[in-house]
Amino acid sequence: MGADPRFKTIHAMRPADINISIDKLACLLCGGPRLFQQKYGAIRIPTAPQHLPITAAERDQWLCCMRESIAEQPYRPEFKESLSAQLQIPAQFIGKRREQDQSGRERPAAD
Repeated sequence: MGADPRFKTIHAMRPADINISIDKLACLLCGGPRLFQQKYGAIRIPTAPQHLPITAAERDQWLCCMRESIAEQPYRPEFKESLSAQLQIPAQFIGKRREQDQSGRERPAAD
């Protein structure tokens, strides 16, 4: 991901310890927001000026990167399709949370 200029923005967002990001994603995919919150507390989307906001463009970069990574794996086609579909859940959840955090009320994430 770091060598591909299409993913430069999201690569710069990742933490130094990638294992934390992997575990957080696994929590969301396997147990949903409830498991994530049990292990890591409330999901917080950085909105302070020193952080990059997660926009639809970054969400789409991440989803593209994940789909390409899945395509390279020796998984059965059905599993690849299922996993790609499951990755939509955290992507949409984070976008929705960002919209809630900014507005103080729930509204759909803008695409």
